[in-house]
Amino acid sequence: MTFLLSALMGTNAQNSPVKSEADLYWDTMPKKTFIAGSISLAAGPEEIQIPDSIQVDLQINGDKQGLLAKRRESLICKNIYDEIFRRMLRDWGIEFWRRFPDDPRRFQWLVNTCLMEPAYFVNLRNGALATIEERYLIALDTIAKKQWKELSQKYFQEVSLSTELQEPAKKNTLRFQFNQIRNQRWRDSENEKFNIDEFFERIIAFVTRYGDSGTSQSFKEILRFKADLGLNSKDIKHLIDLLKATSFESFQKEADYLEKIVRLEEEPLSLNAKSIKGDEVDLNQFRDNLVLIDFWNIYCAACILKMPEIKTVYEKYKDQGFRVISACLYDNGKFQKNELGKIKAIYGKIGADWPLVLLGGDKGQQGRQIFDTYDFFGVPQLLLLDEKGKLLHYNGDLENKGGLEKLVKEHLAKRNNIQKSK
Repeated sequence: MTFLLSALMGTNAQNSPVKSEADLYWDTMPKKTFIAGSISLAAGPEEIQIPDSIQVDLQINGDKQGLLAKRRESLICKNIYDEIFRRMLRDWGIEFWRRFPDDPRRFQWLVNTCLMEPAYFVNLRNGALATIEERYLIALDTIAKKQWKELSQKYFQEVSLSTELQEPAKKNTLRFQFNQIRNQRWRDSENEKFNIDEFFERIIAFVTRYGDSGTSQSFKEILRFKADLGLNSKDIKHLIDLLKATSFESFQKEADYLEKIVRLEEEPLSLNAKSIKGDEVDLNQFRDNLVLIDFWNIYCAACILKMPEIKTVYEKYKDQGFRVISACLYDNGKFQKNELGKIKAIYGKIGADWPLVLLGGDKGQQGRQIFDTYDFFGVPQLLLLDEKGKLLHYNGDLENKGGLEKLVKEHLAKRNNIQKSK
């Protein structure tokens, strides 16, 4: 399959107003569309032929393994071109900013390129595979990353000082530098990690000027992607200290929330309830096992869609000490009509043979107590606990497709290596 980059600038000069040089360049902004499994990239007058080594035949036939392999290859190809597009968009905008430093549309591009952050993979194919497998430690072009960091700081400073934007527009533009934590997960080495102090210094400057609304979600993202950002519990505690030292109310609330989650890493979760079969399920009985706690309810589609994946991972690793406890939450202190039957039907359809406990969500009931203690909000809530019942991972990668198996496999491999070394 051939991919072409082509100009989309064809206009009728007689019927159209005369465009400025900036308008003509703006018309060449890279665009991306997906049509019938293919990708079309448009950017300027260049025409680029895709190397044969990464072309893929989308006419899929043959056995199941061949089908899966070709679908995977198709996804790799799409990921490669997604990265190419992100770099093209960034390079195009850097040139636009250089040529037309007074054109207010440059701020629109800045937001777009922050939303479409390139990873700067050294090897595009390896990067595409890492994206599929959610492996965020990979060889990156560190020079390009450093150059963009310096440029972006300059650009956001221009936004801050600009007289072209009203204050609400400035606030919304500047906030994008804090709301893309997930894009910072790509790292070139084990020693590289997200710089909490630098990030906090910038966010304090922002909230001092505009107030603390709309930024606190960033701290939850840092916790959620802690491992991929190269951070550990000590780093999160440092972040908590920074938050507590401020006078912003929302920052104090975020510090409280983070402290509650960190507590789970130090104190085992307590859970003792009846299963739908009437058996007593005590989390203490699962010590020496790697345990996933899956909080859900029957009205959560995402929860139910996650269950087949949990089943697959459970069957694959249960002989190595991986266990699952499903905790179904219900409100109003009792089940509504047919709810218990629906819960059993879902559980049976999945083919789950691990414990399913029922937790009340009203005040004083165990489900509510757990959610209040750790400031959980909504479902699903996924907790991966170590052999001592302490928190290893909370949501984050556990929510992503394939993330559960990756984390389970990594932990069991690490545990086996430790046992072999003894």
